[in-house]
Amino acid sequence: MDSVLLQSPIKERSPDLGLFPDTTYELMLRESIKRFLGGIHREGFDFAGFRSVMSRQLQSSVDPPLEIVWLYSAASYHESVATKNSFDRVRAVRDLLQLLSAFSAASGGAKSIALIAPAVYDLYQCAVEGLVEKKDIECLADGILSYISICSGRYSDLEEISTVLHPCFLDLVKVWTLRHSGAGASLEAFFPLISSEARRKFEKEGSGVSYLAGVVIAEAFLLRLCLKVQGGGASRKELQKELGIWAVSSITAFCNRHFFEILLKFLLDTKVIAAALLNADDETLARGVLYDAVVLVDYSFLFSGKEIGQYDRIRNLLVTKLIVTNEAVKIARTGGDHGKAISYLNAYATSSLPSELINLVRKQIGDLSSEKPNNNSPEALLKWLVLLQQIRKISLDDEASRYAIQLISEDSNLLAVESASAEGKKMDADLFFLDKGESNGEEMESMDAVFSSAAQSMMQFSSNGRVKRKKSTGEEGNRFKFVKYDAHNDLLEDSVIPIIADGANNDSSVENPPSDADMEESD
Repeated sequence: MDSVLLQSPIKERSPDLGLFPDTTYELMLRESIKRFLGGIHREGFDFAGFRSVMSRQLQSSVDPPLEIVWLYSAASYHESVATKNSFDRVRAVRDLLQLLSAFSAASGGAKSIALIAPAVYDLYQCAVEGLVEKKDIECLADGILSYISICSGRYSDLEEISTVLHPCFLDLVKVWTLRHSGAGASLEAFFPLISSEARRKFEKEGSGVSYLAGVVIAEAFLLRLCLKVQGGGASRKELQKELGIWAVSSITAFCNRHFFEILLKFLLDTKVIAAALLNADDETLARGVLYDAVVLVDYSFLFSGKEIGQYDRIRNLLVTKLIVTNEAVKIARTGGDHGKAISYLNAYATSSLPSELINLVRKQIGDLSSEKPNNNSPEALLKWLVLLQQIRKISLDDEASRYAIQLISEDSNLLAVESASAEGKKMDADLFFLDKGESNGEEMESMDAVFSSAAQSMMQFSSNGRVKRKKSTGEEGNRFKFVKYDAHNDLLEDSVIPIIADGANNDSSVENPPSDADMEESD
């Protein structure tokens, strides 16, 4: 794709003294949106005149409001699309991307990403319609992700708390969706790939530009994932392995908590299907890639910048990841993939998630010693959180609360462990067991060894929620840990996934779980 413009088509701008008083600006904005929506389908609508009005507003600010940029760009784009055939659509989307990004020179990273939402939306429409060469769509999708990656490096913490979306945002979305959805659900049309819960946040007051940026990243990422799954090429197993590495690299590059949480919500929403792009088998593959990417890897950016004012948000994010981990184990075991289930449990046991979540909750309730779960399995940790909520020490978000309460009420042995071994040894009560049935004896012995490995990893946690470690060797710890899971040659058998840790001097640092060979030697 062509390089993205770095300056606006507006030649001169006055100093950023504000467009109008708030009331005047809102009246002007609502009237402009109403005029555009009323005239877009009317023959002879004066796009040039509308752009001229918006252009004057753009000149009033060095960093113009997102609403004005979108209205100006919509007038240019709709006029352009009306004069081009279907095969020129990708070129029109590329031009739209360049126009939108041209207004981001004075913006922070979050706003720069949020601005390009219309381009991501219309590229999705191109993919669904299937009238354009797929390679052209893929090329532009890659360009969008590259742009997002660059903007992620300009992300400002100030944007997180200071920039709120205008109350007319929902009406503004209709400016872009009216051509495709008519008077239908504009948010669902504009953000087709994320969960309904993620969309509902826009209907609440106080949604910020930073959240919109996270949604845009998720839409662009999920669109590219769908296109990659469509492309296929390699065997399903090899494809999932390749996409897993790509997904981890992308998540690490973006370092965006909103984006990560939206991916988690996507996995929890069973109604979210990319039916317009993927068949059922392809969607199962895509979900498997995402489960591996969010569960098997310990992303350090999730735990950084834990200011007191961010406690609730970070805790809710970690609780959501805890729920997704529990679901991933359940799905793997239900599907008979016990090796994958063990990989998920091992990754969880050696991650920072349990200790970070426990310590964060303790700080919030003001008791660093007495409050603690019985053990650190995903299910036990969720039950502990529900108990704290019941005695009103913490408040979980609605979805997390519903899930955890349902988990408690179910009479399930998913994460239960067999009562005792022949030697009378007891395993951690919340690790799930393997029904022995009539399976091959050697296979069962191998699986028993794997489950034992997971149990040992889970039992490394001491009573205060931290992980027990060997004595330091004096060497500086690496930021990345590479763990290889060999059970039944499951995903990543010939490759490794980075488990991101904070180094040997951090309390959440852990040892890699023992390999099968190590266990055989110890036997």
